[in-house]
Amino acid sequence: MKNKKYIFVTLILITVFTLILAIWLFNKNRIDMSLTSPEEKIQVNIFKNKDDQLQYSISMNDKEVILPSDLGVDIEGIGDIGHGASLIEYDIEEVNEEYLNHGNTNVEHNHHNHLKLKLKKNNYEYFLHWKIWDNGIAFKYEYPNTQNKSINEENSTFKFDPETLAWYQMNNNTMQDIYNSKKVKDLNGNEIMTALSTFELPDNQGYVSLSEANLKDYAGIAYRVTDEKSLKAHFWNERNGFDTNSKESPWRIAVISDDLNGLVNNNIAENVSDPPNRKLSKYDWIEPGKATWFHAVDDSGNLNEEDGKEVLENASELGIKYMVIGNDWINWGETLDDSLLKVEQIVNMANHYDIGIFIGKDVPDLEYNLYEKDTRDKFLKKVKETGISGVKFGHIEQEHAEAVNIYHELLQTSMDLELLAIFHNSNKPTGLSRTYPNLLSQEAVRGMQYNLSTNNTNIIPYTRLISGGADFTPINFTDPVRLGDGTWTHMLANTVIIQSNLLTFMDSPNTIMKNDGAEFVKNVPAVWDETIVLPESGIGKLSVFAKRKGDDWFLAVQNSSDNKESLNLRLDFLDEDIEYSSLEYSDIKNENNKYEINEEKRNNSSEISISLNEGGGFVAHFKAK
Repeated sequence: MKNKKYIFVTLILITVFTLILAIWLFNKNRIDMSLTSPEEKIQVNIFKNKDDQLQYSISMNDKEVILPSDLGVDIEGIGDIGHGASLIEYDIEEVNEEYLNHGNTNVEHNHHNHLKLKLKKNNYEYFLHWKIWDNGIAFKYEYPNTQNKSINEENSTFKFDPETLAWYQMNNNTMQDIYNSKKVKDLNGNEIMTALSTFELPDNQGYVSLSEANLKDYAGIAYRVTDEKSLKAHFWNERNGFDTNSKESPWRIAVISDDLNGLVNNNIAENVSDPPNRKLSKYDWIEPGKATWFHAVDDSGNLNEEDGKEVLENASELGIKYMVIGNDWINWGETLDDSLLKVEQIVNMANHYDIGIFIGKDVPDLEYNLYEKDTRDKFLKKVKETGISGVKFGHIEQEHAEAVNIYHELLQTSMDLELLAIFHNSNKPTGLSRTYPNLLSQEAVRGMQYNLSTNNTNIIPYTRLISGGADFTPINFTDPVRLGDGTWTHMLANTVIIQSNLLTFMDSPNTIMKNDGAEFVKNVPAVWDETIVLPESGIGKLSVFAKRKGDDWFLAVQNSSDNKESLNLRLDFLDEDIEYSSLEYSDIKNENNKYEINEEKRNNSSEISISLNEGGGFVAHFKAK
């Protein structure tokens, strides 16, 4: 009897243990988690659907903005790590930090909650990281080791309400197309959108902008529209997959805001990117600034000293910090050294005016191919020895892993030599300016070389500029064709709204100095301390920005060609109890190449009435008395 009782108790204990184990395994297998942003504005839910697929959804202010969407990566020999995954453990931490930066603001705040999930598919263990801010999210996959692996495809998706309006383009090589807009329900499934597209949610609910950051040792993504009208991560340059030894994927980013001010004033791409080797304050040789082109040479690079002095004197008067020499310099001599000797003459002349020189150089090149390390190192060393300030690297236009890494290699080598850099005909920005502060700007935008499109300039601030400044090259008073469907005042507004740490003007200093807009160009800075997008703004229609530099404020308005607009703007962004003198440039009705210029006194309670031409603009510089 005693033995029977013992057996009975043992059976009960085994049964209870089995039940506990089953519940534990069930919970591990089930996966149902939620995490909010620090102020609980954004909530992420992570779960598995009935088909055992790992998914997530995102809410803002308790309303779902991203519907249940897939997570996962298809790895050769393992399969989709998001399908059939089980949870091993997780960790949550709150991060709150600040760091210096250049751009819309000079100090970036990085306050987020970080969720780290340890997951397992069969015997393959990996991590899924989530970072959640009050204005967006980012996630990435961390692999168990740096061994080479074949990535077949990524299954991360973003699913929106069908009534959501997509603002996108499909030129993944250079991002130099005009942006399109279409409701998600009307997408045909053939679209491969750049990973800097923005989605305007229905019922004035807000905005979501998709991108990626900290891209290295990995192919870049676009977003392919699926048959279910979801947006799926797509390796546009490696459609059959690629090999990598990277231990992690880049971060997949969704900036989420209920207004355009929150959308523009995000810094998520920089937040998730690797910090520089030293604090930004240690890079005192890095100076953002305004720039224009240097043309005081003949086709053989022979310097006309009289013309050169006039250009440099006018550039100095306008506060120009740099001048750019185009790629033709490399043909000025029989050898590279001969060509650089002619560039050195310009450098020496410009030094007298405290102006630095940039030179253009294509990265792929038959004679000096900068993909080759030895060629790259020798070339950049010679550039530094010549006294050149920076290089405008051109025409990478690819996002396979080798091309992705050449951005890092060029920037790191340049930084080691204390050379500045910008990229011409580049791919999308991915937070590189955080890791390499010597990167002042990159193109990846349809700038004024394609003539001004005022509808497009009212989309760019809310799409392309979400992850970094753009070398748009505003202002051309010389060629009326370049003015497109805009006005001179609209071009002045571009200098404020379309941010670039190397703010390069298309026109020459001589021409700008003869224009009535010279005083505004002289005073407009390249970097800002504060940026406010006013509520009158609307994607594709109208942009109204107030920006502060020191004690001065600038107001810029740019209208689209499809929009007639009269505005009454309160200047309540101005500091209280301060009187300002204001220099204001307005459209003249039915004129595209003239301004009405007024000097006024303004304060925090003032109101400005503005009448805009179609494609017109308005700018004002408020100087504290």
